[in-house]
Amino acid sequence: MAAFVAAAAPLAGMIIWTRLDVAASGVAAQGPSPDAIYSLIREPWHGAPFLSWAYFAAQWLPGYLLAASMLSGCIVIARTGSEARQRAFAIWLATLIAYLFLALMPSFVERHTGAVGKFYPFRPSSLVLLLWLALALAWLNGLGTRHYLTVKLLALALMAPTFLNAATTRIAADMTYSADFAADKSAVAAHLASHGAPDAVVLLDPAIEASFLDFERRTRHPSLAIWKFAPTNDKQLREWYRRIMFRKSLFEDGCPSELAYRVDYLLTVPGSVVARAPGCGRIVLETEHWQLVRRVAPGGVTRRRPATQ
Repeated sequence: MAAFVAAAAPLAGMIIWTRLDVAASGVAAQGPSPDAIYSLIREPWHGAPFLSWAYFAAQWLPGYLLAASMLSGCIVIARTGSEARQRAFAIWLATLIAYLFLALMPSFVERHTGAVGKFYPFRPSSLVLLLWLALALAWLNGLGTRHYLTVKLLALALMAPTFLNAATTRIAADMTYSADFAADKSAVAAHLASHGAPDAVVLLDPAIEASFLDFERRTRHPSLAIWKFAPTNDKQLREWYRRIMFRKSLFEDGCPSELAYRVDYLLTVPGSVVARAPGCGRIVLETEHWQLVRRVAPGGVTRRRPATQ
């Protein structure tokens, strides 16, 4: 623990110093604070349990019920374990699980600001789960019953569906994306390589971003903003949020004559607002799943801004 505190102290000090520096600057900025953007808007599932009571009940309470049962199991093992080392391990693990409940307190106090979220107070939960499973298996081995193997297999049969469901769903989705979209992705990349300027900016429809997280790596073209990849420093985080809101307004309301950011192409789905709006440009590529729209300036002239803009 002392080694961890010493290793983490510089990072914790830097975070606290930047928070104090922002508070002391007294500079009012438009829009949400960086803490609110990062914790309450971008990823509340990591650090904002109390976004609302309905959200807590749906997204966090099931996990805390599981944590409470794990804590109860540690107490039982601490009192009935066959070895002193096992009982000590159970007590130590119980304190780690109890921390997850204690972390709710500052999160509740700062539930409207999101100030605690950047510290990722709930990240240890996955490691705690692994340690608890190891402890539970060791305890079952020590029961000395003739049927301990049957008991372990029964426990595995009961728990495996829950623990493996998320993994199998994700793998199946990734395989589906890979099989269905590979040809279309290659077509988009080939068109941009042949017809797009090297620095052409391609704005992705939020509806298809999950299928195009590899867009910049695959096409070598910038995409202005990706919801999945958010910075953490205050200045960059505010800029990221402005770009995300800019993208949202385009794909929901269409394109005004002048844009706040450079956009050369828009990648969207057939029938979207962007695909139907003449002011957004003309469709230069259609695949089975997507349409690539080339941005056109007022008067029908294709935009060719210098990279410095």
